[in-house]
Amino acid sequence: MSVTGAQDPIQERGQTARRVFGLCFCALLSACGAQGSIDPVDWWHDLEGGEIADARPPPPNVDAPYPNLSHVPTRPTADPAALRTQVAARLQANRASAAYAAA
Repeated sequence: MSVTGAQDPIQERGQTARRVFGLCFCALLSACGAQGSIDPVDWWHDLEGGEIADARPPPPNVDAPYPNLSHVPTRPTADPAALRTQVAARLQANRASAAYAAA
C-alpha cells in the first residue's frame, strides 16, 4: 500500500496472477483423480460403440509353445586377417578410382 491507501497496480497484477495460477492448479489437480483412459481415441471408440469398440482378437499362435533357443546356429567364424586386408585394399582402390572419374 502506498501512503494514500491505494494499492500499487503491479501488486494487483501479481495478486491476480497468483489467483489465476491457483485456480489452474486446482483444476489440473482435480483431473488427476479421473478414472479411465485419457486417450481421445479410446473416448471416441467408447462413444461410437459397435465393432470398433470390441476387444481385439488375440494374436496368432498365442497358445504356441515357447521357442527352444538351444537350436540357435553357432556364431560364424571371422574371415582371416589377410583376406580382410585384401578386401580393404580393393575398396580403397575403388574409392580412389571413383574420385578420379568424378574429377
